[in-house]
Amino acid sequence: MGLELYWIPIRTALLLFPFLALILLLPWLIFNYRKYGFFSMWTSFIVYSFIFYILCTFFLVILPFPASRDNSNGQTALTVYQNLIPFTFVKDIMKNELIVWTSFETYVNLLQDLDFLLVLFNLLLFFPLGVYLKYFGIKWYKTVGIGFCISLFFEITQRTGIFGFFLYPYRLFDVDDLMINTLGTFLGFLVAPLILMLFPSTKDVEVKSERVLNEFQVRPFARLLALFMDMTILTLLGVWFIEWVVAIGYLLVFIVSPVLFKGLTPGTALLHFQLRSEWKFGVVIRGLLLYLTRLVYVGIIVIWNMPLVVDSEQYYYQIILKNMTLLGFVFLTVILVIHGMRVLGLKHVEQFYFDSVGKVFNLRRVREDQK
Repeated sequence: MGLELYWIPIRTALLLFPFLALILLLPWLIFNYRKYGFFSMWTSFIVYSFIFYILCTFFLVILPFPASRDNSNGQTALTVYQNLIPFTFVKDIMKNELIVWTSFETYVNLLQDLDFLLVLFNLLLFFPLGVYLKYFGIKWYKTVGIGFCISLFFEITQRTGIFGFFLYPYRLFDVDDLMINTLGTFLGFLVAPLILMLFPSTKDVEVKSERVLNEFQVRPFARLLALFMDMTILTLLGVWFIEWVVAIGYLLVFIVSPVLFKGLTPGTALLHFQLRSEWKFGVVIRGLLLYLTRLVYVGIIVIWNMPLVVDSEQYYYQIILKNMTLLGFVFLTVILVIHGMRVLGLKHVEQFYFDSVGKVFNLRRVREDQK
């Protein structure tokens, strides 16, 4: 088995992480923007790498699984499921006859000692946890407590056969692992400043946050995210209901809601900004333009899905119409993508087409802690 034993958990984490990251993406973007007033790529990288680390650690603890839930094969009355005697690993390492403790030259043999390597593995496994918690601003005693609790959770998971999923435990509950994991977390916390000095600090993010939160104009990505959330709600309506219900949804979300609730839609409310217009009916024009864009795409889809009548005299024209529809779809999509990338890429504030036509601008709402 060899290194394959360790590659299986990491490979599993690599497979599951993209799906988990996708599920957490929208909540994280909302939280990140509400906290800092902008989307910090560095903070996002740290958080997602932390999630990946926790996944890898958990899978390293529980994988590989037994071949069957009924893992009673080989179990006897003498089978040991836990070690509750502290420092048993010291006695195990001391048994190595290749190591003469009075001779430093023989210490290199520790690298061939399975018991020593297991201790080193458990120490290094929780070392990154201490570094992450230091970055997140957690105090040392809380870091030690968190490391202990996570390690205890892992040990209980092993001792209970993943909380009863397997008939018998397939890993040992070891108090030494609990001690070493906690020590690894604490060592990671102590060494963290040397590692974190190579990367941007949380203070850098907070300084930028203070500057951005003092700006009234909302940056393009936040506006696009708010629109995405509003569109997601309406898309779900489109899945379950007919088009006229979606039309009412557009009316409520993009026109009625901003007019009645001081420029707020569900998306803008979540991200703490509101719509304002230089024109009296600017917000209405914005809503109608967004619905018109959807209507064009719906029309393209309807035409594309029309069945071809091979024996009909109109067959040739139907083919031309479908090809023109496809070209129209590609052309419109390319234009919208280029427009969106242009607005997102500009350093100065630029409006999207649906805001620009209605002279709509987006203003940040002042939070209670900023007043």
